[in-house]
Amino acid sequence: MSTPTALSPDTPILLIGAGYIAAEYIKALHALGMRNITVLARGTDRAHALKEQYGLCAAHGGGESTLPSLLADAAAVIVAPSIEVLPTFAALLAEASHPRVLLEKPAFLSSHDLEDFRTRYGGWECAVALNRLFYPSVRMLAERIAQEGIRSATFSFTEWLHRIEPNDYTRQALARWGLSNCIHVISTAFHLIGLPAQLHARQEQGEGIAWHPAGTIFTGAGISSHGTPFTYHSDWGSAGRWSIEIYNNRGAYSLCPMEGLSFKPKGSVTSEGLLPVWNGDTKCGFEAMLAGFLSGQDYFSLSQLSPHLEAIEAMFGYSHTP
Repeated sequence: MSTPTALSPDTPILLIGAGYIAAEYIKALHALGMRNITVLARGTDRAHALKEQYGLCAAHGGGESTLPSLLADAAAVIVAPSIEVLPTFAALLAEASHPRVLLEKPAFLSSHDLEDFRTRYGGWECAVALNRLFYPSVRMLAERIAQEGIRSATFSFTEWLHRIEPNDYTRQALARWGLSNCIHVISTAFHLIGLPAQLHARQEQGEGIAWHPAGTIFTGAGISSHGTPFTYHSDWGSAGRWSIEIYNNRGAYSLCPMEGLSFKPKGSVTSEGLLPVWNGDTKCGFEAMLAGFLSGQDYFSLSQLSPHLEAIEAMFGYSHTP
């Protein structure tokens, strides 16, 4: 990416996408005082609907075919369309050597595709939108870990199968749901404790679901690159929720829900709230993530993403190619 330079409120920003996440980006950009926003979508009607709803500067349809004509005027580009077209837009922006791009997660659905992309485009860099790394709760916990140390960790990425509508997603996104969606919690856990240096992973079918042939029950254990023992357990056919637990000599920290932080002192069964669950007007983590991206000083890079994708592939038993 370019040399870190803070952008002014009048800086022209191009937002690609017109769905729910695109609207959340607009709210967070407005909260940061950014007003010069243009939206690009495949459908003109959806783009203009966002423009009217949020008072944007301009709206365009045409998707990939329109993008090249808009890049010269865009100081920053946020890529937030559906998962299957993220690599297409990334390639167009890499070909244009655009210096400031934020690409929605998971960016790529396989580590092979990501590494092939980086080889083809000479290591072109961009930011990846892992907004949970910017949660106030996660950042507070990272500070506590740095001060107090860590003994062990456990986490869960249980999905609620009854809430997932397969017709809303592509076959590829569903078959690699661990990358499409569970990356939210898994990448946060490994960000806090370090990526796996050793990993023993199991996948079980449970009742089995056609759209995710890798299974529905995922358990495992390992040692992180920082020397932290960890375990995980997720049964998509039962109860559960996303959570991360960090243990040290003082007690146990809990991100459950991940938008808040609690602490249970050693020798006690009572948890105390350290940070209440986020209740802001914008999507949790978005303002901090965008502030870091727009300043060029605090972001999760595309080059950092590859080992996270490899770890998730190992946990779910996915191949390195989709």
